Amino acid sequence: MGIMGFPLILALLSSQLSLWSISQRYPWLFVVYTTLTLDPNRQSAHRRTINSPGTMRYQHLLLSALASLVVAENDGTPRNLDHPASDALPVVELRDVPVLPHIFTIKAVPQDISPQIMAANTYGHSGSKLKRTPSVAAHQPHKRAACDPLPTLPNTYNINLSNAQAFRSDPSAASVANAANPSPTGYYQSFTNLQAATDTISSLGRVIVNTTAGYDPSFCAAKCNALSNCLAFNIFFERSPTQTPGPNCPNPPAFANIKCSLWGTAINASTATNRGSRNRQFDSAIAGSNGYISWRFAGPIEGWKSPQTLNTSIMNAPLRDCTGTWTYLGYKLFQNQVNQPASNLIDPRLCATACDEQSAYNKAHPARGGPNNSILPPVACNAFGSYILIKTNVTKGRSVSFEVGQMCTLYTEFWNETFAVNRVAFDDGVGARYSYGFSTFYGREKGLDCKGKV
Repeated sequence: MGIMGFPLILALLSSQLSLWSISQRYPWLFVVYTTLTLDPNRQSAHRRTINSPGTMRYQHLLLSALASLVVAENDGTPRNLDHPASDALPVVELRDVPVLPHIFTIKAVPQDISPQIMAANTYGHSGSKLKRTPSVAAHQPHKRAACDPLPTLPNTYNINLSNAQAFRSDPSAASVANAANPSPTGYYQSFTNLQAATDTISSLGRVIVNTTAGYDPSFCAAKCNALSNCLAFNIFFERSPTQTPGPNCPNPPAFANIKCSLWGTAINASTATNRGSRNRQFDSAIAGSNGYISWRFAGPIEGWKSPQTLNTSIMNAPLRDCTGTWTYLGYKLFQNQVNQPASNLIDPRLCATACDEQSAYNKAHPARGGPNNSILPPVACNAFGSYILIKTNVTKGRSVSFEVGQMCTLYTEFWNETFAVNRVAFDDGVGARYSYGFSTFYGREKGLDCKGKV
């Protein structure tokens, strides 16, 4: 650090704050500084750049700024320090940490994204109110007179239509539903081949599958993607009448309908309660019912425990884990999903991969710092948080929000939801507010062993 580090050291000694606090509130400054100065494993060519007069001038300016921030921050005012943050560990423990231009130069069309972050009061963007998105693509049948003919589909799969029970237990319907994999991009399967359809809150309508598509979950996924607040869908066979049942046709012939129901909330086997109904003497029935949920809801990942669903909160974990090691390992920001279909906006599997790569990198690049400058044991990533980072700008009294991208925060230890207390952060320098959506937290099935440790 050299002589230029003295202003910062003096400021820290006279303050109750730390570099950790500053890194939390002003990550871009801290990342730039640490990138320039603290990495002991840089290649020789990089060292020549770091030690150049130009770089040293930047170091001096950054140190002065950090020192002034330490003093300015210590005014006794409670602050939420949860801003997209760099790592408190030496930079050697990080890999590809994005710096200022990468994080904040966002090429995205400003939009009000509250409907995407808030679906049927399940998830919310603080201060916003859900406006129901019209399901323009959904099937909205008009009222028909008794015995009027109804639109039908051909019985492509030769399902038994003789009665409701035969329809439910038909092996062809079961075979088609069981063979409908893999899941469409951006979704995971929540139930398979039930004899009931979902009936729950936040319905966004139903869509009749056309004859060309047949029983195709991707067709339903496309309809769901077209609605900003659609988070799940159910595809199923339905025994439907070919005419509107009436006094003169109480039990008309049946046909095998194929429907998608669209939902603004999660669905599972427990929500599949609609087994059909009776209209005069005609019995409708359900078969081959499959449910799919957007990865914006916490999906299962092999090797990881069932996640905690934190909604619009994110972790504010302790500084150290049960072994005394810094628990926070940095973050990764994925922005390729911005302006993609809503279902592709977030995928926790990206964070799982980042966590694995971080562990592999730490193992391949061991840090020194033990007795006699010995090599320290590699630090493993055992948990991660995944959420959508939302930036809100206020200009001339008008609030405009947009998704920055998917944030992955990496940790050495799994932390329970009692530490998920951060819901909003502010960057007073640019007049921005940061909030979070679809927040989840995962821990490895075989993570850090904290038994007997405090």
